[in-house]
Amino acid sequence: MDAVAVRAEGVCVSCDGPAGVFEGNGRTRKQCNACRHANRPTPNSKRWGGRCAHCGKAFTAYRPQTYCSRRCAREVRQRPPCECKQCGREFVPKAVDRTTYCSRDCAFDAKSEGHNEREARVAAERALWKAGVCEVCGKPFERSMRQSRLCSRECWLQSGRDRYHATYEPTPERMAACRQCGESITWRGRGKRKYCGACRAMHDAAGNSVCAHRRRARLGGAQSESIDPVVLFEIDDWVCQLCGGLVQQYPKSDRSWHDDRANIDHIVPLSRGGSHTWGNVQTACAHCNCCLKRD
Repeated sequence: MDAVAVRAEGVCVSCDGPAGVFEGNGRTRKQCNACRHANRPTPNSKRWGGRCAHCGKAFTAYRPQTYCSRRCAREVRQRPPCECKQCGREFVPKAVDRTTYCSRDCAFDAKSEGHNEREARVAAERALWKAGVCEVCGKPFERSMRQSRLCSRECWLQSGRDRYHATYEPTPERMAACRQCGESITWRGRGKRKYCGACRAMHDAAGNSVCAHRRRARLGGAQSESIDPVVLFEIDDWVCQLCGGLVQQYPKSDRSWHDDRANIDHIVPLSRGGSHTWGNVQTACAHCNCCLKRD
């Protein structure tokens, strides 16, 4: 017990008196009971001191602060008066960013006036660009869009024609000899031409005749070959093999009757079991083939 008492006894740090004996294994007391109760902090005690940043007066406070009173704080925060841009009245702003208008009414009035001014400016600009002059005919007209340059569809078409003629570059002319008659033909474009106009018309008509005869042969179950009428007529020297008269090839567009129109005649008619082959065809005029033979 003596060792414990010696260890637990201490000296008061405030009055240098005995701090008393603490029976136990805890730490040694630093103050006696009287000093401990006297130095105990009381509620709401001002324990912080400083000097006011506005008036320079020394003060104490419960917590750290910059100014000694609210008056000094308000004087520092007081904003300079401003002039309202709408009514011209001088006012003290309530916030740092409210220095333009003194009230909401003035702000709304200024916004309405600005909107009206903007509408008037837009209307004036619209009136300027709506009055236009046609680039083709030179007549004044009212534009529907700012970029309109022409007054009507007719002027638009004429503008396209003028632009086409201004930038037109003709295609180089090409020349060749007709494979049928040898006549020189000329044309423009990328395509190739084999025949002149008259020979091409004859070949078109001959092509239709070839298709018609082959179709009839297939429908009748007969043998069919590809027979070029022009080649057949040239083999027979353009002479009808029935009457001996000369025959002539007419264009497809000429639908009138010609007795000397060249036709393909089947020696054994297709209606009687004949075939559409080179050995069963000959040249005949329309009169002999249609009026006399009737096959």
